[in-house]
Amino acid sequence: MKRLTDGHSASTSPSNSRSLGGVVRTGRLIIVAGLLAAFPATAESLADAIAAAYQSNPTLQSQRALLMSADEGYVQARAALGPTVSLEGTATHTQTRFGYLSPTEANNGNVQLTLSQSLYSGGRAALNVSAAEAHIAAAREVLRIAEGNVILAVVQAYADVIRDAAALGVREQNVQVLTDEVKESHAREHAGEITRTDVAQAETQLAGERALLSTSRGQLQVSRAAYATVVGQNPGALDPYPPLPGLPHTIDDAFSRADRDSPELLQARFTEIESEDRVRVARAVNRPTILVGVVAGYSGPITPFSEQAIQRAVTGQVTVTQPLFTNGLNGSLIRQALDQNTSDKIAIETSRRSVVQTIANAWNQMLVSGDNVAFQRENVRAAQVAFTGMRIEQRAGQRATLDVLITEQNLVNAQLLLLAAQHDQYVAEAALLRSIGRLEGAYLIANLPIYDPAAHLRRVSRRGVAPWTPITRAIDSLGAPGVGRRPAVGPSVIAAPAALAPASPPPAGALIETLPTSPSSAASASRR
Repeated sequence: MKRLTDGHSASTSPSNSRSLGGVVRTGRLIIVAGLLAAFPATAESLADAIAAAYQSNPTLQSQRALLMSADEGYVQARAALGPTVSLEGTATHTQTRFGYLSPTEANNGNVQLTLSQSLYSGGRAALNVSAAEAHIAAAREVLRIAEGNVILAVVQAYADVIRDAAALGVREQNVQVLTDEVKESHAREHAGEITRTDVAQAETQLAGERALLSTSRGQLQVSRAAYATVVGQNPGALDPYPPLPGLPHTIDDAFSRADRDSPELLQARFTEIESEDRVRVARAVNRPTILVGVVAGYSGPITPFSEQAIQRAVTGQVTVTQPLFTNGLNGSLIRQALDQNTSDKIAIETSRRSVVQTIANAWNQMLVSGDNVAFQRENVRAAQVAFTGMRIEQRAGQRATLDVLITEQNLVNAQLLLLAAQHDQYVAEAALLRSIGRLEGAYLIANLPIYDPAAHLRRVSRRGVAPWTPITRAIDSLGAPGVGRRPAVGPSVIAAPAALAPASPPPAGALIETLPTSPSSAASASRR
């Protein structure tokens, strides 16, 4: 399996760089170059984690099973357009007694074959098929939602493990530095250079850092457990953050792509199409129905059996039904369907606003985190310079031990803040891709065996279908406007995934202040 590109982020701007700087060795303190890049090149990659979750995550497997169930709804709706054949047989024993006379007995049998075919249902059967198709389209978008959520959880867990492992390394290094500091303080105390108070300050700092080290170990185990839960296996040594393909260049691009590809928005639209077809189904109950049938059977005595006594009958019938009065039932069904369709129309706007909010939040978080990466990198550089100078001045007798300890702690805090900013930026990028419908296995990983939801529908739709069913659907569609409409199903299989193609970094800019009234309205998004 081809992996997502390892190494640096696609961004080359200072606000998006993810390295921790070069190797700096000062005294006993070692600042490891690129804590995130310190893992072996053959370590487990994000592509490996996503592929494992894509194949084995129970949430995805459950949602795929639910989609298969929705496919069966199409088969069941289409069945009303085809014939039904049934065979019925009965056997009776009758004993008759008149007063004191001896009883008479008779054994009779009846075998009947019935074939019926709906010619016209007022459009109800064809509309139910159309509604089932829209329901499947909506269910496929629900599967995309589940896939996006699972992959976002994988990215989150992956980034958490990297951050916490690097933070643990920082803590371990600091404990070693403070341990050496305490030893050196004891030696200097014996030499009369410092007081017992200075030694106690170093010992206090060491004890506190050991407690934080224990906390960091626990946090790493928590993150590893979360990783194992979503991916299905324990994390090994993880590769650095790979660049995520397909990031939008501008916020307007993000809104436009979400309007086209967001699974939440598409799911709401397909649900509204389904409920609109249900309105037509409700209105069709006032139309006439035409049913043709043939009944063929044998009846007569079983014992004593006599072929000449068997009656043979073949009956053909055409049944036309026109509802005249239903005591308000049909009208109520129509109003109920209309109210449901109104609710579904409103739900589209609700979904649109939610998607817009999610995109704006992710975009702003990405910009803020990118700026924080640049600021924290400068913070690390300045803290390193300050620590180096403090060590030199302390040995010259110009600085107290406490000054060195404070400066050292500032350096550790700066490193941890840089790790957190890099983590937050990467997760925000993944959240942005999730909100526009691009955080999916087909877009992220080349050569990944993609689950094709249409394959199951094709397989089950071929079973038990009469060859003239399309003709009866066309007949049933007469007088029912819009019955032949097909919903445009979202992308279930991507022919050309964007994996391994680094996206251009989003330009630095101001936060989103005014949200658009429509995701496709580029001019209404205010950016400074």
